[in-house]
Amino acid sequence: MRALVIAACSVVLVSACASKPRFEPAELKQIRKPEVRVSSVWSRDIGTIGPLRSLRPLVAAGRVFTADAKGDVYAIDDKGKEFWRVKTGRRLGAGPALVDGQLILGDRDGGVLALAASDGTEKWSRAISSEVITIPAGDAELLVVKTEDGRIHGLSPADGSGRWVVPLNVPALTWRGNAPLVLSDEAVLVGTSNGRLKALSREDGSLLWEQLIAEPGGRSEVERLTDIDGDLLLAGPVIIAVSTAGNLKVLRQDGGQLIWERAVGGFVGAALDENCLYVVDSQDFVSCLDPRTGAAKWTNEKLQYRQLTAAQPWKGNVLVGDFDGYAHVLSAADGSIIARTRLGRSSINWIGLGTDDRLLSLGADGKLTEFDTKPLNGSAG
Repeated sequence: MRALVIAACSVVLVSACASKPRFEPAELKQIRKPEVRVSSVWSRDIGTIGPLRSLRPLVAAGRVFTADAKGDVYAIDDKGKEFWRVKTGRRLGAGPALVDGQLILGDRDGGVLALAASDGTEKWSRAISSEVITIPAGDAELLVVKTEDGRIHGLSPADGSGRWVVPLNVPALTWRGNAPLVLSDEAVLVGTSNGRLKALSREDGSLLWEQLIAEPGGRSEVERLTDIDGDLLLAGPVIIAVSTAGNLKVLRQDGGQLIWERAVGGFVGAALDENCLYVVDSQDFVSCLDPRTGAAKWTNEKLQYRQLTAAQPWKGNVLVGDFDGYAHVLSAADGSIIARTRLGRSSINWIGLGTDDRLLSLGADGKLTEFDTKPLNGSAG
């Protein structure tokens, strides 16, 4: 997704998209004494994904649901076998999200599609205002979808009928990508292209509160971009948002009040375990921050400009994937690289939790791999 040029510009209302500058990725150094073995459990091809990180696996009830850019949607069991497959014929751009027993997907031609999670049967479809490349969110009462013309649509999960629409201001120039929507008990949480986090009423979309995450800075238009593209992270009573402009803020969910902030930001969201808030910044430095204060415990700079995924804490370590198909295992204690394996030949778009207490990765070429890590020589892992 972050290779050299961001994908084509949005086709409505957004007049331009930004190209990332070319930087030389760090050369990988041999790990002399790996502490962890990374082993593949199963792997399969699920079609073309490309650079869109908004097409990503969903794991629920021991199954993996995923979709490709050409419109095929898959349900895969915990052994990697196909449970069902549906050819929708749509140019899919986001999802799936699981909403009230349905898989919700957005397409690049301005539509939303609902399939039964049990067998892939189409439940309903609806045309909306423009391209959908943001992962929707919902529950039994409300489905919310963001379109690239800057609108948030509140829909009925039962049939896709409209309830409310909220327009947002969209800058003329943005990075192509959006933070997935988040639905809490009280609000719809939206990270915007102008560096703001908004909480909207579930009832009618009215603004409950908003917080500026990053202000524009720099001389060029690209330097002034402030998009919130990485996943918003909910952790108990707080929400954590990261801007591409280089700012992270920890806020109270109930009113948006600032708890702490730090001048570190990037294109992917933060991750949390009991000891660290992990952040991958715009240079692909991986940092462990104290979750209570934001103080840096360690920073690893050895994967610079390797276009990393968001960090995934795992068994006392943390994993990231890169543009060349490598998964890197970092020690959660000090950030040192303790293992590495190549999961494929294309960019890894996403690493997350899989089935049966394992990990899952998805490459831009559509290679879906479930894998695990085990300690070597009695080391922790």
